[in-house]
Amino acid sequence: MTARTTLAVYGPKRGRIRVLIESGAELVRVLWREHGRRRVKSWPNTPAGRAEAKAWAEGFSESRTRPAPDRVATTAELWERFAAAEFPHLRPRTQQLYAERWRRWQVFVGHTFPAAEATLENLDQYRAALTKVCMAPNQIGEHLKQVKLVYAWAERRELVGRNRIALYRFKLAKEERRNEPAEYRLEDFERLIAQLSPQSSRSWRPWALLMVLGHQGIRVRAALHLRWEDIDFAEGRITWRAAFDKLGREWSQPLRLGTYSALLTAKWWRERTAREGTPPPAEPSWVFFSTDARSSTRADGREMPGVYRIQAFWSALQQAERAAGVPHMELRAAHGFRRMVAGEVLAQTGDPKLAMDFIGDTDLRVMQRYLKRRDDRLTAVALQLDTPKGATEVPREPALGKVAREKRAAVRAKQSHRSDLNRRPLDYESRALPLSYGGDVLL
Repeated sequence: MTARTTLAVYGPKRGRIRVLIESGAELVRVLWREHGRRRVKSWPNTPAGRAEAKAWAEGFSESRTRPAPDRVATTAELWERFAAAEFPHLRPRTQQLYAERWRRWQVFVGHTFPAAEATLENLDQYRAALTKVCMAPNQIGEHLKQVKLVYAWAERRELVGRNRIALYRFKLAKEERRNEPAEYRLEDFERLIAQLSPQSSRSWRPWALLMVLGHQGIRVRAALHLRWEDIDFAEGRITWRAAFDKLGREWSQPLRLGTYSALLTAKWWRERTAREGTPPPAEPSWVFFSTDARSSTRADGREMPGVYRIQAFWSALQQAERAAGVPHMELRAAHGFRRMVAGEVLAQTGDPKLAMDFIGDTDLRVMQRYLKRRDDRLTAVALQLDTPKGATEVPREPALGKVAREKRAAVRAKQSHRSDLNRRPLDYESRALPLSYGGDVLL
């Protein structure tokens, strides 16, 4: 029997790792058993080799006795762990979007679906299900990205043994890619304003909100949550709160006259509602308030009652589109007014950065998506190119016939008159809130 010299022993009794030298051997060996089989690893029998063998054996022993990761079993448990770890660092709106997207995935695969068994085929099936319900391609991409994000987080935390969906790629054929939402044109805005009355208790809210969107170019969520304390009438500025801003920052914007008219009307209706015995909530003091107790929003970690609901605005906007003959375009909605304002600033100034700054967007990469192609500007360029050198006038389009001119003039006059009337604040309220513009006070 070969004599052995044991240099070190590591680990518990039933899983020991031995470092030894056999008599006359030229190697230092590390011996252990794994699943009933004898395993061996060798180093040269030198001082450095013996030290390296001991260090390796000690580290290997510690890795074998380390407790197994606390892995999650189901998709429901995975989401609970993710939300507990990540939500404290996310804005409320981001938390809401993450939760909604994950909820759809969880409903699709099942709350008790084993988290570690998600495969690329599951994501293919999920994408097909979202496509079947006519979800927009970009939203499908966001939902798939959400699933990958949570699983990547779980893999980093060793909560799943294997992340099989990490290599999933969301691709679209060229014919599947949709265009960005269109903008409203200024004439569309005028026709929509003409269909809503600030004197009506049923339509003053959508009218006033539409006026703010069409003059300030703000996102609808920020406009809905505008408060009276956010408005500085003396300086003529509006402050948009970080809690309801997409980029999570607080910023201010000059107050335009059309918005001023809308604010006067909202103030009058707030006071009238209070006099009639159904006062709007005092805190927070929403500009676009609702007396419906079920209407609330969540901000600053709590529920805030009394805010005008966006679903009511969508319904009023679509009714106004039908009445005015403005074509309804999918996904245009309130963002179309934001793009309209950016386009108007660009047309007036020729400065695309100023257009983005006015609507509060700091990312110039989205400039191409916001500033839309306008055919009338292209036509003007074409006419300018066709003008002979030295000519003082740009040739105009062929004139309409007399009957056609009269009909068009009558329609435009009628729409313009009605729109102008709806732009004015209520007469009996027009002196309540003076506003300073360049030193002049409007009364």
